[in-house]
Amino acid sequence: MIKNLANTKPPEYIKIGQNTYPINYDYLCWIEVIDLLDDIDFDNLTTGEDLEAIKEDLKTVQKIEGLVFGASLPDPVMDVMQAVTGFAGGYPQPRGDSDPEPPKRRLFDFELDLNSIIIAIRDQSGIDLADYDGLFHWWRFLLEFNNLTGEHHISKLMELRGYDGKDKEMIKARESVALPIKITKKQKRFEDEADKIFYNC
Repeated sequence: MIKNLANTKPPEYIKIGQNTYPINYDYLCWIEVIDLLDDIDFDNLTTGEDLEAIKEDLKTVQKIEGLVFGASLPDPVMDVMQAVTGFAGGYPQPRGDSDPEPPKRRLFDFELDLNSIIIAIRDQSGIDLADYDGLFHWWRFLLEFNNLTGEHHISKLMELRGYDGKDKEMIKARESVALPIKITKKQKRFEDEADKIFYNC
């Protein structure tokens, strides 16, 4: 049976190997966590090609562990990160036979768009996260966000940011609401290596 809100309460613990840890499951914590996850080069962390980058990534891992678990864990780093990224995805989403192509541009940023998201959730579900007393579970936040209907400001922003046609006015409008380009550490490392090859011969 697929886990959903009707049959499975959003978990307040994460299991890693034989250990089960209570976590900070509040949506504000996890908005910060997913931003930090984007800053880790998991390929390099696994292969160990760039030791300096690994040191930086391990510092980021420690930040994530502090936010989620309140302390560093004794478990292997990659096991911890696999469990954290699994939890970050929320309830399982239905998938087709093939993975959809990722959008060419960023459609939203939880941190930058949070005001619009909070207002949309309030207007649609009546849940005012600005005045919410206590923790609001990340998985519930994702459900609210993923099920926002098209009339909300954030929904229209996302649609506009994803515009891929040739209408000049639409392109101009898209650029006016575009999110800043976000370069991951992996991309940065690739660009630095390319610069060394092509410009520092």
